[in-house]
Amino acid sequence: MNRSASARRVRTRAFTLAELLTVVAIIAVLIALLLPAVQAAREAARRSHCQNNLKQQILAAHEHESAFGHLPAGARLHEKQKQDGLAWRVSLLPFVEEQALYDEIEPLENGGFRQKMTALTAPRGFLCPSWPKPPEDAQGPWSSYYGVAGAGATEEGNWSLEQFINGDVAIDGVLHAEGPTRLAEVTDGASHTLAIGEQYYLASLRRFSVGAIWLGAIDEEVATYAVRNIRWPINADHENFGYCRCDWEAPAGADRSILANDLFFGSAHPGGAHFALADGSVRFLSDGVEFDLYKAMATRNGGEALDR
Repeated sequence: MNRSASARRVRTRAFTLAELLTVVAIIAVLIALLLPAVQAAREAARRSHCQNNLKQQILAAHEHESAFGHLPAGARLHEKQKQDGLAWRVSLLPFVEEQALYDEIEPLENGGFRQKMTALTAPRGFLCPSWPKPPEDAQGPWSSYYGVAGAGATEEGNWSLEQFINGDVAIDGVLHAEGPTRLAEVTDGASHTLAIGEQYYLASLRRFSVGAIWLGAIDEEVATYAVRNIRWPINADHENFGYCRCDWEAPAGADRSILANDLFFGSAHPGGAHFALADGSVRFLSDGVEFDLYKAMATRNGGEALDR
């Protein structure tokens, strides 16, 4: 009698194959439901980190103005042809606790610098955490963030140069190649004017410390390596807007009409990109932001009426 009761108890504790499969299916469904939420939480954390990177950069630019009377020059030109000029990123290093790296690069009075960085990555504060690791063949350290040179909205705000590889150079923004800007010159309103933004497309080809290089005569060809003109939408779609002239991995027969100085701002975050504004704030602008408004925000003194 006792053995029979014991056997019944054992049988009631066992799982049938159908029950086991049901439990496995439930666990699989729960994982499928939770995984997107986990990924979304991770991306939210990365976006917050990226936003903070830009916040620290624009606050460092303000400290630079307090120390020197002007914001850093966006992309300096070396006094000699085909020599690397200095990028605004290097000028900010002492203000983001990277004095040792600044001293290693050693900016010079001629617009250049003594040494290139040897590491393949820039300081963490200049890299978006949503980006992939830099490729092994990257041309030195790279950065996720580029200065907004402007929109070249007027003849005075634009260098009209060759139209084969690099193109024009806008100088009506906050960080540009002509020289340093003071916040007092941002007459469109600092809270309405873009200063720094994310650039994802082909950004690995551009080096952290290089600002700009004049290749032919200075009034013929200039390549900007730390700032970008705003000529295309955020995260411009290749099918509608084409590829860069220097994108050798573009599909065969694809339209390669985007000039290198006009590489569009964008990010690895879905839906848009972060920008630091001249007043020290940071905003996430969507891919669908109205383009005329976007261009107006790129100029420091265009006098546009910006409807927010």
